[in-house]
Formats: sequence, C-alpha cells, structure tokens
Amino acid sequence: MKANRAMRAILSYVPTPIPKAEADILAWMDDVLDLAGFPANPSTKHALATQIMHLGERETRKSKQFFVKTLHMAFTKQATFNILQDINEEQKAKRNEQSKGLEGSAAEVVQEVS
Repeated sequence: MKANRAMRAILSYVPTPIPKAEADILAWMDDVLDLAGFPANPSTKHALATQIMHLGERETRKSKQFFVKTLHMAFTKQATFNILQDINEEQKAKRNEQSKGLEGSAAEVVQEVS
C-alpha cells in the first residue's frame, strides 16, 4: 500500500493529458485533491475547476503536481486576502472611533467657547 502511494506521488510529477469526460474529470480531481491533502468538497473542486478553466487552449497536458502547487498557492492567497481584509476593517474601525472622539472633543470646545 505504501509503495502504491509512493509510486502515485512520483507519477504525479509526470505531465499527463487532462481528462475530457465528466466522470474522468471528477475522479482526476479527487486524486489531485488527495495528493494535495485537501478534502474533495465543492469548494476545493470549484477551485480546481477554476484553475483548469484558466489554462490556455494548448495546455492539454499538465502534471497533477502543477495543480497541487497552484491549489496550495490559491488557498494561501485566499487566507492572506482574508487577513488583509480583517486588518483593513480593524483600521477603519479605529479611524471611526478616533473621528468620533475628535467630533466629541470639537463639540465640547464649541460649547465651552459659546
């Protein structure tokens, strides 16, 4: 069993034709996702399908490792984007708090002057 998995991993570096039939594509996707260590769920299959759709018309042969690597990078980029969004939201909330504090201070100054 370990030898079979090792051979499968080695062969995943060899460019092979991308399947054309739907059933073959789904089985191929499951294999790529298994190699990548990702679950074969709709989200990961969507990401993999998107990568296939972005291939050029002459890119009919790719290694499974190509997709494993691009999947890892796609999920890394998504996680990084989420972190950036969180940081931006935190900064925006701080700016809003500061501007409310300044508005309150300005209103107090106006009242004192009046």
